[in-house]
Amino acid sequence: MVAQNISNTRLWVARIMSGLVILFMLFDGIFKLIQPEPVITGTLELGYAEHHIALLGILALVSTVLYALPRTAF
Repeated sequence: MVAQNISNTRLWVARIMSGLVILFMLFDGIFKLIQPEPVITGTLELGYAEHHIALLGILALVSTVLYALPRTAF
């Protein structure tokens, strides 16, 4: 285990930044599953086929959950 010599300010900044990443990834994954028109258009412009959008959403949500759980995050 690494010794924690981190100030409270630095700890809270890290938590807030991590929370923002988690919220963004949840937002992205959920909207890929809902598939509104702007998501479909944007994903198609990136070069992915429409049938891949749901799979990308599932992978984003699984990755987010693994990142959010302390035992599986690195």
